[in-house]
Formats: sequence, C-alpha cells, structure tokens
Amino acid sequence: MGDRTDLILQYFRYLVSDYDFIVVKKEFSPSMMGNAFVVFASSKIGIEVVIDRDQVLIAMGDQSAPRDKWFDFSYAYQYFSNSTEQGYIFPKKTKDNTWDEIVEIQLRRLADLLRQYCDPLLKGDLSMQGKIEELAQNYSKNLLEHLRQIAIKSQNNKAINQ
Repeated sequence: MGDRTDLILQYFRYLVSDYDFIVVKKEFSPSMMGNAFVVFASSKIGIEVVIDRDQVLIAMGDQSAPRDKWFDFSYAYQYFSNSTEQGYIFPKKTKDNTWDEIVEIQLRRLADLLRQYCDPLLKGDLSMQGKIEELAQNYSKNLLEHLRQIAIKSQNNKAINQ
C-alpha cells in the first residue's frame, strides 16, 4: 500500500489546476488501516477528502468556519443532482479485488461526481449552504423516526411473545 494521500491528490488534482485550490494539509497513517486525508482550500471553500478504513468520505464548506460546521458531500450531491442515488457507494471486498482497488473506485467516482455536480461550490458559491444543511437535518430527523419505529415494533413484539 502506497501513500494514499498521493491517490487523493491524483483524483482530485483538478481542484488545484482548474479551481485554484491549494493543499493545506495532508496526512497518511499506514499503521492505522491506511487512513489518509487531504484538505484542499480556496479563498472561500474547504474540501476534506478522507480515506477511513477503506471508505472514502468528503466534507466541504466555508473554509473559514470550523471543520465540524462543514457539510457532507452526499447532501451537496443530492441538492445539485436531484438524484435519489446515494452519493457514497462502498464496494465489497472480494477475492477478485484488493482494498486499494476498492479505494480507487470510490476516489474516481467521487471526484467525477464532485466535478460534475458541485461546480458552483467549487467556484466559491455558498448561497445554497442553508438548503444543503436542511437536507442533512431532514435526513437525521427521518432516520431518528425510523429507528424509533423499529424500537416500538420490537417492544410490541416482545410484549406479544411474553
């Protein structure tokens, strides 16, 4: 396994060449499951691409805001694409592929989706940030309600079976 920050830089190089981002931080931890991250910043936008346990994730937002105030790429993708397709797809490890191949599949796909759908953000337009955050909040509310319904069904099934 090579330095995975190099892979991130390879697939997201267009941020530097086409959108004037700079790399402000990068780190690779080969002893920690090959985890790596690269933070890109323009004058307005910050983008963090993370490889965490062979899953690639992206956070983005106002680069002057704390990192925990950035939003997840999947909500930006949902906002701009109007697609019901998930932003993240995590391929399965099989005997026919390697973990590095799985990571590269994700990097290639996410780099393409970010470039194809998030051009306004990449150019520094954050006017839609409130709408993107609203999508994230609605997802959280719906997930909590779904989990609450599962808990209620489970309790009802226990009461019936007793």
